[in-house]
Amino acid sequence: MLCKDKAKKGPHCVEMCSLAQRANAVFLEGFTCNSKCPELKEPPSIKACEDGCQKKYEAGLAEIIKACHTICGTGETDPSRIKTCKKSCTSPTIANAPKRG
Repeated sequence: MLCKDKAKKGPHCVEMCSLAQRANAVFLEGFTCNSKCPELKEPPSIKACEDGCQKKYEAGLAEIIKACHTICGTGETDPSRIKTCKKSCTSPTIANAPKRG
């Protein structure tokens, strides 16, 4: 729904908008997953939970980045524009998303 206004600019914009929404969803899912880990109370269980959340988060992010790179190459022939687009796939929403550390 939020991406409908992007349709005027073309399908590429709608797809990128949808990816940004998916990136936000992956971030929220990771945050929610991690926030439940302390409820387990035992350090080994908490760590296993956090590791599982991190793996799911990273897998979701990798899927989004891959899809973004695919969109960048769709219908574009200028290598510098493709490179710039692909660079945007990992920033700022995706690259700056906090990781457990």
